[in-house]
Amino acid sequence: MVADMEGNKVSKLLLAILTVLILSNCTYSLDGYDYTKSIFRKYYSKKDITSHFPVKTGDKCYGYFFGPSSKVNFGDMYLAEFTTSEKIEEVKKEHFQYIDRFGSDKLFSIKIDLVRDSSEICRSGISNNFIPIADIESLNLGLGELEDSIYNPDIQKYIPISKYIMPKDLIVYVIEAKSGDYWEKAVIRQSRFSLLGKWKNGFSRGYAISEKEKILIYWVAAW
Repeated sequence: MVADMEGNKVSKLLLAILTVLILSNCTYSLDGYDYTKSIFRKYYSKKDITSHFPVKTGDKCYGYFFGPSSKVNFGDMYLAEFTTSEKIEEVKKEHFQYIDRFGSDKLFSIKIDLVRDSSEICRSGISNNFIPIADIESLNLGLGELEDSIYNPDIQKYIPISKYIMPKDLIVYVIEAKSGDYWEKAVIRQSRFSLLGKWKNGFSRGYAISEKEKILIYWVAAW
């Protein structure tokens, strides 16, 4: 009985340490932050596409950055900041093109695999009326994972995957989403899903906010 109690204490202590590490400043994951922003400015004609991102990262933030290149006309980047309610309220005062809860049928996540066509997309209900956003679920917020599946057109079946858990109160704030080819002339154009309609190319940028977890996510995607 005593051993069990001691074991529980150790488990709780390890969990507390892990939580602190998750919320602490992960400098190793921010090494490409400024570089990726500069790459977007180099290859994308809309030079202010990352202007809503902070100039300097805070003490409790980390990110995921995938910059475009002359051979890949796709790029996305994310910065998650564990912040204050006051900071969140200031961001919410900005002007937005669209606001909706994360997971809404109106929102469609843009991923790099858009260069591959698949008949499966016909059954996903995509139309010119959806609002494209970055693939926010690709960012690990330290809230755990859940099992899911994704369709693989090569083998024509669903395969199991793990997805990061997002906050239940996560709201997506779209600053700007526009269709069209805004890539510089030197960038090679890749094919896109035929059923994306007017959204075969475009960009989207904005925030995702969880007031309960006090998480502010800056995001952008260009394709």
